[in-house]
Amino acid sequence: MLDFFKKKGGETRELYMGLVLKESDGLVLLLEIDTETKTIHTLDQKKFTYTNSWEHLTEDVDQVLFELEKRNSVEIEKTVLFLYSHLIDQEKKSVKPQYKTKIRDMASELGLEIVGYAQFHEAVSLYYHQIEMTPLSAIIIELDGAAVSIFVYKAGALQHAQTIAQTNDFIADLEAVFKSQNGSFLPTRMILYDSTDLEDMSDKIMNHTWDEKLFIQIPKVEILPEEQLTIALTACFSKQMFEDIPTSSIGEEESRVLEAASAGALIDSTDESKQDLEPEQVTKESASPPLDPSPPPLEPPISGFLVGEDIALQEGEDADSDIVEEMAVEIPKSAYNDLLNNDLPVKKHMKLPSFTFPSLSLPKISFKYGMPALVIIGFVLIFISLFSLFYLFHKATITLYYKTPTIVKDVVIGGIAVEKMTKQTSDSEKVNATGKNTIGEKAKGEITVYNLEKQEKTIKKGTMLKTDAGVAFTLDSDVKVASASSSTTSGGDVTIVTGKQKVNSTASEIGETGNISKDTKLTFDGINSDVQRAIAFATFTGGSKKNITTVSRNDYDLLKKKVVSKITSQANSLLKDSSPNKKVLTQLIQTKFISEAYSSEVGEEATDVSLNAKVDVLLYIYDVVQVRDRIKSTITDVIPQNYKLESSKILYSVKKAVQKDTKVTLTLHIVASPEYDIDTKKVVVAARGTSQVALEDSLKNIFHTSGYQISIDSVLPFLKNRLPFFEKNITVAIVSE
Repeated sequence: MLDFFKKKGGETRELYMGLVLKESDGLVLLLEIDTETKTIHTLDQKKFTYTNSWEHLTEDVDQVLFELEKRNSVEIEKTVLFLYSHLIDQEKKSVKPQYKTKIRDMASELGLEIVGYAQFHEAVSLYYHQIEMTPLSAIIIELDGAAVSIFVYKAGALQHAQTIAQTNDFIADLEAVFKSQNGSFLPTRMILYDSTDLEDMSDKIMNHTWDEKLFIQIPKVEILPEEQLTIALTACFSKQMFEDIPTSSIGEEESRVLEAASAGALIDSTDESKQDLEPEQVTKESASPPLDPSPPPLEPPISGFLVGEDIALQEGEDADSDIVEEMAVEIPKSAYNDLLNNDLPVKKHMKLPSFTFPSLSLPKISFKYGMPALVIIGFVLIFISLFSLFYLFHKATITLYYKTPTIVKDVVIGGIAVEKMTKQTSDSEKVNATGKNTIGEKAKGEITVYNLEKQEKTIKKGTMLKTDAGVAFTLDSDVKVASASSSTTSGGDVTIVTGKQKVNSTASEIGETGNISKDTKLTFDGINSDVQRAIAFATFTGGSKKNITTVSRNDYDLLKKKVVSKITSQANSLLKDSSPNKKVLTQLIQTKFISEAYSSEVGEEATDVSLNAKVDVLLYIYDVVQVRDRIKSTITDVIPQNYKLESSKILYSVKKAVQKDTKVTLTLHIVASPEYDIDTKKVVVAARGTSQVALEDSLKNIFHTSGYQISIDSVLPFLKNRLPFFEKNITVAIVSE
C-alpha cells in the first residue's frame, strides 16, 4: 500500500489543533497523528471561556494555543473544528454567517489552515457504532447554554434534527419536538451530553409519564461523560483521516476509555446498547411483510471533514504514462471553502515512488496421459472455485428481536461502602443584582423671612417650613429678623413695615418636588403665620431623584448556592484520576468556602454581580459495580423466566442517602431491562445450510422471537434464499425492544 501521508525524510508525525466551539466556551486539543501506524493521540488540551462572547475569539484561541505550543515545544499550522449543531444552518449545511466570519478571521490571523469541521452528534453516533459494533438507534440530546438540539437516529441513519430554545420546562420542550414525529415510534434510548444539570434532566426524563404513542416502552437515559465525548471527537477525526476506526488508531489512553465504555463501566445510570426499530421494520409473527433485502447503513454519515478524495494529474501530464511522478490530491469544495468563502479548491502535492511490476514465469505443464488428466484438473478447479464462493462470499446476518420487560420500582439497599475524599476546586458564577435603592439631590434656594412682631426675632437653623402643597424645607443657618415698625399717616392711617431677612434653605427630601418656583409662600412649623412667614426669593434648583439597582446580601447568598450547586452537579469530574467505576454521592457532599471575591460590594450600584471562589469539597465515593450487583440481587425474584439481567442494563438514580460511619443506605429509583437468555450458537447451528423459509419457522416456533430480520449476501443468485453452509459466515444479533 502506498503511504500517501508520509513526509519527506521519513517523518510520519502530523500535528493538528482540534478546536471545540460552543456558545460561550471552547476546548483546544493538541492532536498528534502518526500516519504510518494510523494512530491519533491527544498530547494536551485546555478549556477556555470567551472573554466577550465571540468578539475576541481570535485572542482567546491564540492565548490557549500559545500556551499548549510552548508547553509541548511544537508549532501548529492546521486545525479541525468540532461544532455544536446550533452553530450550523441545518438547511444550508453550513456554518451560520455570524460564526463563520469569526472563525474565518481567527484562522486567517493565526495562520491556521482549516481542514474541515464536524458536528458533535455525528461524532457521537460514530462513537457508539464503534464501541457497540452496531448502528446507533437513539435520540441524541445536545445541550449548550439556552440551545437544545435533538437528533433522532434509527439504525445508524439520521431521521430528524431540530434545534430549539430551552425554556424552564425541559420536558415540555422535548415533548413538543417528539410529537412532531407523527405516527412513528421513537427510539427508547436517549443520550445526553454537555450540561451542568444532566443528572437532574435524566431523572426528569425517567420519571416523566410519556405519551404511549411516542415510545413503545419507557425511555432509558444515558449521560455521555466529557472524557468519552472527547474520545468520540478524535475517533471521528480518525475515521476521516484513515477511512477506518480500529481501536489502535486513537491511542492507548483513548483505547482504554473505549473498552471501558463498551463494557458499560463509564456510565452509571445511563448505559444501554439496544436499538429501537419501528414496528414496520421488523417481521412479526402476526404479519410477515416482505423483508428488505438491503440492510440498513452500517456507518453514520459524517460530513464536513476534508481529507483528499479526488486525485487529479498535474496540468500538462500524460494520463496514459506508465509512471506518474507527481499527483495532486484535491480537497472537495465543501466545509473548508464554505468557511473561508474560497472559490478555489485547496491542493496538496506529494511524490509517489516509481515502480514496475516484476515479470513472472509459470512452469510448463505436460500431461502424460492426455485428456483425462485435463478433465480431472478441470473438476478440481471448479471444486476450488465453488468452495471459495461458499466459504468466502456467502454470508448472512440474523437479527432477532425480543420483547424487553421493563422493571421500574424503588428499592432500598444498605451497607454500601463509601470512602471520603477532599478536593479543592475553583469556580465562578454570575447573577443579576436584585437590590433596590433611590438616590438623588435635595433642592436648594434662598427665601425671605418676614417678621410682623414689634420685636426682633431669631429663628434657629433646621427650623422646618412647608409650602401649601406640603413640601418641607429647613433653614440652613440661624436667621435674625428685625422687628416690625409702624407709622401714622397725615390722614390718620397706621402703616406697619415688617422686618425681613434673606436666608438659604434646603428641601427635606430628595427629588424634583423641592424645585419650587419664585414667590412660593412657606409657613414655619409651629409658628403662627400672622407673626412670621417666608417667601421663595428665587426658584429652587438641584432637586433630583432616581431608582437604581444595587447588589444585595441575597445576591451574595444566591451566588454561593449556585457555586455549590454547580460543584455538586459536576462532582464526578473531580474523580478523573480515580477508577471509572467510582462515583460521588451528591446528596452527601459538604463544601467550605476558602476564598470569596465578589465583583461589587453590597449596596453598590450594579446590574449584575459575579463571584470567584475557592472551595474545599468533601466527597463521599461509592463503587457503581457494588450498587448494581446489590440491585440485581434485590430484584431477582421479579425477573421473568428465561430472561437474564446484565448489570449494564440497570439504570438508577439516587433519591436519598443516609450515612452511618463508612456505610450508607441508599433509596434508589431503578429501571431495569432484562434480556431474553438465548444461546446464539444454537441459532447458528439451526440456520446452517437451511432455507430462509425453514429458518423463519424455527425462529418463531423454537426460539420464540417477537420479530426477526434475515439478510443473506451471496454472489450466486440461487443462494439468495439459503443460509450459509459454514458457521463462521453466520452472524446472530440479539436486539431487545
